Amino acid sequence: MLCQLAGHPSPPPSDEPWPELPPPDELWPAIHARLPDDEDDSPGLRWPLIVASVVGLLIGAAICLSLLLELRPG
Repeated sequence: MLCQLAGHPSPPPSDEPWPELPPPDELWPAIHARLPDDEDDSPGLRWPLIVASVVGLLIGAAICLSLLLELRPG
């Protein structure tokens, strides 16, 4: 349908079936092994991220206030 909307001919239909995926119970250990541990992976980044977030919020608030003051009538 998207091909028709874009003006391109639609691709020929394929008789190939979708690949079979293993059941989630077999996939989960492999997926879980690749996920980093949230708590123990990088404890040294906690405070720098908090400080960067607060600084970003303060900069955003300052920009918003300065724009509001410029747009103030009169």
